[in-house]
Amino acid sequence: MKLFKEKLSRPAVLIPLSVLFLFIMISFSTQRLFKRESTYLLPSRFVGVYSPINVVKPYTGVNTSIGFFDLSDPKTPQRISDFLEDSKAQRVIPIISLEPFRFQHRTSTNESLLEQYQSAEAILILQQIHEIFTGRTSPVIVRLAHEMDVPDQYPWYFANPYHYHLFYRHIYRLLNGYSAYPLLWLWSPQGRPYSAKYWPGEAFVDLIGISVFSSASWSPEHELQSFSSIVSSKLWLSRYFKRPLFAAEIGVSATTNIQSQWISDATKWILDNPDLLIGFVYYQSKQPDFMAVKTGFFDWRITDYSLNKALNLLTP
Repeated sequence: MKLFKEKLSRPAVLIPLSVLFLFIMISFSTQRLFKRESTYLLPSRFVGVYSPINVVKPYTGVNTSIGFFDLSDPKTPQRISDFLEDSKAQRVIPIISLEPFRFQHRTSTNESLLEQYQSAEAILILQQIHEIFTGRTSPVIVRLAHEMDVPDQYPWYFANPYHYHLFYRHIYRLLNGYSAYPLLWLWSPQGRPYSAKYWPGEAFVDLIGISVFSSASWSPEHELQSFSSIVSSKLWLSRYFKRPLFAAEIGVSATTNIQSQWISDATKWILDNPDLLIGFVYYQSKQPDFMAVKTGFFDWRITDYSLNKALNLLTP
């Protein structure tokens, strides 16, 4: 596996020297100005597959795996611990996608999502996850409340971006703390122009995630949108916020032959544009039952042959 060393910075106490601060601002205006730093090996491209049963072995060349976890479930800390152990055994970098559902016994209240996750039961869950992360010596990618800017899609939709900022930073501080263990934070909006309002701040984001799904039923002309056209419409996120772009969920719903061609075209585009995407994770699953879509429920699974062919070409 081709590796490179990437220097990552974390927020710490500001140096109380105005002259030095001014010098840093001038000299490194395009870099992140956090004083605590850690260096470790990362792949030049993250390549992975999501499978509901976390089985990535049938897929060759993967170096990344993604798991989805209900942040309101008291069993989630143990499930995350098991997922991390599985990822370690399979020698892949784990992506922990945290889904902040509302606590079931509190649905009748008028509490905001932030208020629910400030409760004692939520704090306990988050502290347990923090302890699990603290024991890690290799990178973990944390993806919190993905597509928080899409109305009526997930229970963690935030109509007011400011409320999302408060929620995101609350979870970040509880999970990240001020330790040196390697957590990378993956911010994953829908990627429309208004998504910029949901940017939680440069101190809280390492990577920008996007979802790249395509179905002909979503188009009035019933035409399948290409991978390249979807990604190209979201490249502004990386350019504007100066963070690497990560395709954290990819899927195509169509006939087997069309799926094969779509993923082949996607692979070619990524290889032709090596500096535009740092990560590729295919969503090898059906759509979750709880996620209602007006056009129906989709099966994003493609043949193992087509997927392995793409993974072999993309693996660094």
